[in-house]
Amino acid sequence: MGSGVLQPVSQFPVTRTGADTPSFAVMINFTLPLMLKVWSVRAAWFFVCLGIPGTVLAFFIMPESKNRSSAEIQEMFVDHVPLRKWRGYKTAVERDMEVRMQQSGQ
Repeated sequence: MGSGVLQPVSQFPVTRTGADTPSFAVMINFTLPLMLKVWSVRAAWFFVCLGIPGTVLAFFIMPESKNRSSAEIQEMFVDHVPLRKWRGYKTAVERDMEVRMQQSGQ
């Protein structure tokens, strides 16, 4: 999986993987030379077998953050909004703007 999977997650303001990333890197730096020594190029299949399911899971689990500011993403994390409901979630700023637009239209 490597840094390609961890990097997009680290872009969110509240990351749950922040403390695990250095230990993951130490583990890879220790085990990868041993794997290459024993398995040689076949060690790549190990990462392929981890990478394909990891990519599929990331596609379905990663929240949609398109057109969201970091403050809005932070609010959704704080409010414990389920990741599958991020697309239709209205933040406090959006709800306030709707109220103001309705009041100004009256």
